[in-house]
Amino acid sequence: MGLGPAVRFALYASADDRYVPTAVMALRSFQRWHPEFGYFILGTREAMHPESLALMQRYGIELIDVNDAHRFPVRGRFAYKDRERFYCLKGPELLAARGFSHSAQVDGDVFCPKPMDLAELGRLLDRTDGLAARPVGSLDRTLRHRYGDRNKEFDFSHRSVRRALGLGRLALWRHYEYGSGVLYFNNVAMVQRGFYEACIDVFTRCHGCFSGDQDLLAFTVATMRVPVQRIGHPFHFTFFEDSPWDDGVLRGQIDREDYHGVHVVHFVFAKPWLPIERPTPPKMHLVNLWRAFVRAELGSEATRYFAAIDPVDDPTPGKAVYQQRVTA
Repeated sequence: MGLGPAVRFALYASADDRYVPTAVMALRSFQRWHPEFGYFILGTREAMHPESLALMQRYGIELIDVNDAHRFPVRGRFAYKDRERFYCLKGPELLAARGFSHSAQVDGDVFCPKPMDLAELGRLLDRTDGLAARPVGSLDRTLRHRYGDRNKEFDFSHRSVRRALGLGRLALWRHYEYGSGVLYFNNVAMVQRGFYEACIDVFTRCHGCFSGDQDLLAFTVATMRVPVQRIGHPFHFTFFEDSPWDDGVLRGQIDREDYHGVHVVHFVFAKPWLPIERPTPPKMHLVNLWRAFVRAELGSEATRYFAAIDPVDDPTPGKAVYQQRVTA
């Protein structure tokens, strides 16, 4: 059983030129199992190197030329200057125009280790009236982080947020920040809500003082009261390191080295192309899967894009058998 007949599904990533190789590999990790989906990168064509365009073309990933950088005049002490990261918020609108009813946005450090359970994905999309995502903390927590930036342009105090967005203290406790590394959208519903223009409006009211798309998403969702279908760890797995709650069943499976319950991995604190700090067996297992996948896809070209792609050795005593099975 797959997705319903009314569902046309696409995956996409936002990228500047430097981020294209990781974005392509993230999308390709899904595409190898599910070629029936659409695959896109949102970026600025004139800023792309021919090599980046060729890499996308190799895998049949279409570049959507957004060219909206002028709408995100970022400010503040910790604002990222690569404004392409905000393009992911326009994904539902752009893909709805191409006939895709639903989509998922993934970051470049996301990986699909096996075929997805399409019946389960279909049930998730059926329940999604706007956005499906995994909470990472309350919006009040987000506010504290931004207030600590001490931006002169917009300080994210309770008073300034209430005046700019109409969000009082109670609303900040009731609403959540969601992990934007993996987001599932009902494209049609988000277009009907005018989601992207609302993001621009919230961005403008807060004087562009956002550290990234995740913060802007959180405040826009709360301001617009977008319905959010909360998802668990299987469809956005971060090794339980970026979540206000655990999943005892999934953790038990992983402790037994059973990863069948993990649909989508997000390497938030363990980029698979970098040396791993504080390695654990689950991290090493999934990083090794990612590295083997990249070596198989890119061959001798892999080292042009990624420095660390050799298998990770397990320094933990008593894990030699486990490591042999992982890297075989």
